[in-house]
Amino acid sequence: MSNKAPSQQQPKGPSLDQALQRLAEGKPAYCIHQNWGLGIFRGHDAAKGSVTLDFPESNKKGHAMELAFCRGKLEILDPASVLAQAYAPETREKVAAMVADDPVGLVKALLAETPHGELSAIRLEEALARVVAASLAPGKDRAAAFKAWWTRAKAALRKDRALQLPERKGGTYTLLVEPTDPAQDLLDQLMASRDDARRLQLLAELASLPAADSRSVSNAGNLESVSRMLAEALGQVPPAGRSARRGERLADLLVAIWNRNALFSAANENVATVSPTASEVAALVTDEAELLHLALNIPHSSENIRGLLDLVRAHHGASWQDKVFGLLSHKGLGQTKGGSAKLVSETINYLVEAGLDKELGARLADWVDRRQAAGPVLIWIIKNRGSKRHAPVLSGLSGAGLLRAILASIGDDALASNSTARNPLANELQRDRTLLADLLRPDSGEPADTETVFDLARSLVRTLGLDPMTKKSLLARLIAIEPAVDSVAKSLGEAKSAETSAAAAAESGSERGEKVLYVSARSLAARRAELEEIVKRKLPEINEAIQVAKEHGDLRENSEYKMARQEKDRLQARATELERGLRKAEETDFASAGTDVVGIGSVFDLTRASTGETSTRAILGAWDTDTEGEIVIMPYLSPLAKGLLGRKAGETVKVTVGQSAESWTISKLRRWVDLAR
Repeated sequence: MSNKAPSQQQPKGPSLDQALQRLAEGKPAYCIHQNWGLGIFRGHDAAKGSVTLDFPESNKKGHAMELAFCRGKLEILDPASVLAQAYAPETREKVAAMVADDPVGLVKALLAETPHGELSAIRLEEALARVVAASLAPGKDRAAAFKAWWTRAKAALRKDRALQLPERKGGTYTLLVEPTDPAQDLLDQLMASRDDARRLQLLAELASLPAADSRSVSNAGNLESVSRMLAEALGQVPPAGRSARRGERLADLLVAIWNRNALFSAANENVATVSPTASEVAALVTDEAELLHLALNIPHSSENIRGLLDLVRAHHGASWQDKVFGLLSHKGLGQTKGGSAKLVSETINYLVEAGLDKELGARLADWVDRRQAAGPVLIWIIKNRGSKRHAPVLSGLSGAGLLRAILASIGDDALASNSTARNPLANELQRDRTLLADLLRPDSGEPADTETVFDLARSLVRTLGLDPMTKKSLLARLIAIEPAVDSVAKSLGEAKSAETSAAAAAESGSERGEKVLYVSARSLAARRAELEEIVKRKLPEINEAIQVAKEHGDLRENSEYKMARQEKDRLQARATELERGLRKAEETDFASAGTDVVGIGSVFDLTRASTGETSTRAILGAWDTDTEGEIVIMPYLSPLAKGLLGRKAGETVKVTVGQSAESWTISKLRRWVDLAR
């Protein structure tokens, strides 16, 4: 490993007297206060023995301090330091340019100011945050801006060979001599490191070097050392079912073995057979979920994906096809932030090249028909629907059925995901302006009938995961295909507006509604379960019942069809209401309730004036209610609860519920969380 960069003996820091002398000469002077951060000297009153400073980080301007107090509280900055230059008018732009264009140079400059070229991660980040803040426009969020900048800067720091980064949180950044042999420097760091993640990162950097640069370390001895390190890491992989990160660890090690093979291919033409091998990693994969986790966590290049598929084919023999089909059909495929599109595309191409296009087509048709196709697979189908190469694979897919599968997948994803990010399949549905026409009015094949388009319009309006503007845009495209849908769209829009208004009034107890609904974990889980039951079981069942009823003849005289349609509308209305409530829900454990006044999470005794009857009551979340238990539970949005919130024990409160008014006396105020323990 490179030695630390030699540093000259650092001069002793400037004194307060030197700062005052600079101030007298009209030059800027700066300091750091232990509590208030960076300070800028503005004035000196020798007669009073005080100075005036601005502390921009604490929003203190013209703050007077006695000199005697300053000597123990202020660290005077060297005028030539990076931090002082970041605020000095004549050098501010130069440092701001480093912040924007040369974060590595900025870090090196800060390290070079220290006696040994070292700073702890905490101290370095504190200094950098102040330097970055000096370059920001007024009113900018300093914390958010620095977080974004530091994330980008660290990526650049990892590539610089003259910096040694900490292996663990809270470690030390060190300035090093620029290595004359980058490959040997990386290998030395690799063998000296004790952090597995850092080792694998260094191995990846070694493998990415040009062959001419890595030739110096590509020999049999180093191959043996690196292989021994990888064998130790492979031996530490937890058994199946013992760790949620097992699949991630296997993916890291598989990529590391590929990187080792690339690095030492010149030293050993049979390096792929040196243990540990990629096949040894594949042998540890126990099920489809783990194989999917492995596939999603390797870098998604064509070479890596096909390398993994080759391993599956070699390791699983005749059953390899089922394993690969399992990858494409697994529900977890669509529950990743990104990268799965490449995996789907390469996997489908691999199957086609293996002569399995007919089998693939049958599987895709079955997944679409049962509405079990993952979002990334549906996106691939959408993008390749006009491909001549893949025509045999896609020929068995029906237009209306495919659209139903798309809407079902978007809804399932919205139900399962806690992310606010837009669904990629929803994006594709909106972006592809010819998709609906291609599916429902194809150039060849049977077009969808009016009732089918009506049904799809209703499904579209009720689909979770599509915002109102997107629904409106897609409905307009359906109307262009089938003008009669216009009346259905209008009636559905009016009904939806009435439902959401009624739901808002019921949930909030007022016409304007609440921005947030505070709910208990139990009630939140119950609502989510109810929504999942409607979307995944009840709606598919009623859709099937509608199809069966349609086969019985004239729809105008078909009572079974009408009843099924009414039930579907009721279920979709309830799903919409649940979705809206869940969007606003914020889970709480009621721990913030106090014992001074009644709040959400309070338990108290309540005496009715007209009867003298006393009962124990609790005010909990918006969806909590229980009138049968020893403690009567009221949602905080109920009229009685609203009248009691903010009141103290001993108070008598008159509350109007409906048309009648009643006086209530509060006593024995305590907290729900204390009783629940």
